[in-house]
Amino acid sequence: MWLESYISDISGIYGLSEEEVRQIIASVLEGYYSEKYGSPTVCSLSAEGLTVRQYRADGIEREIVLKKHDVTTLASILNTEFFNFGVHRKEIYLKSFMNSLVKGEIREISAEDVLLNVYLGVNYRVTGVVHKMYITPKLRGTFQTGQEIRSLVIGTERYGDDVALTLSLTSRKLVEKLFEEQGYSVRCIKRIAGIISVIQFKKHIQYKIIKRISNVLHEHIIIEALG
Repeated sequence: MWLESYISDISGIYGLSEEEVRQIIASVLEGYYSEKYGSPTVCSLSAEGLTVRQYRADGIEREIVLKKHDVTTLASILNTEFFNFGVHRKEIYLKSFMNSLVKGEIREISAEDVLLNVYLGVNYRVTGVVHKMYITPKLRGTFQTGQEIRSLVIGTERYGDDVALTLSLTSRKLVEKLFEEQGYSVRCIKRIAGIISVIQFKKHIQYKIIKRISNVLHEHIIIEALG
């Protein structure tokens, strides 16, 4: 049946489940035919095909069986909805990484931002954007394509037709996450990015760990022990 083949193709193209594709088709067709006929319509999908039922004010119901050309005529609207649904779902997923420490490889450098390839898992790559305002002053102009850097996820943003992670190298939370990765819980109470970070801790931290993180941040770390 053409409908099942169409749903399967769209599912593969946009990375949606077949049930999500069906829901979007029904929503678009109901909206289109409700406006066209000036009365509410309900769209049903089955193995046999597509059916639109019109509910008129005079109480008369009309059922219309749609053909393949009825769907392809609305291809532009449908494709936009499929795309937007996928982008929205990706945005929700990426927001789950808020305040996470990620590693990315620099792929593009400009005066205003640095773009990274960030791998969330083995085969899932997304774009990460570090805007100039989130780059430590002393590091601006020093990056090279292919270089790997650690950064903190502080949000998401639209990048062209896609969704990207917004990253920061200047956040105090980045300092805390770098120590957390090494098994230490610290609180960064002050940071002048690229110059100094002041941290508080309860558990003794090995000097080599402090030195390693200091090198990553390109700044001095002052420690204050809590009683």
